Amino acid sequence: KSGEIHYKKGQILFYEGHYPHGFFVVKKGELALFRTTLWGNHKDIPSIGENILGLHHLITNTTHCATAQAKSNVVVTFIPKSLVLDFFGQKERGNGK
Repeated sequence: KSGEIHYKKGQILFYEGHYPHGFFVVKKGELALFRTTLWGNHKDIPSIGENILGLHHLITNTTHCATAQAKSNVVVTFIPKSLVLDFFGQKERGNGK
């Protein structure tokens, strides 16, 4: 189901390595994007002011390449995968893929 979601500072929107269940349109607030190194440390990914997150990975059917965490209170609109697939007339495949 699509709709507006509120995340508090520190909450995770999605995790690196997980398949997307939809994409996010950021309406308010700031996010941090980071990857986990082989040693378990977080490496920040510079933000370029993107307000749409996860769409590329949803379309290409790949896992998220980073984790997204709220740097402040954040308001997003979530568009679920099922709506995107319905729009393009496709059926959802199993195993999150």
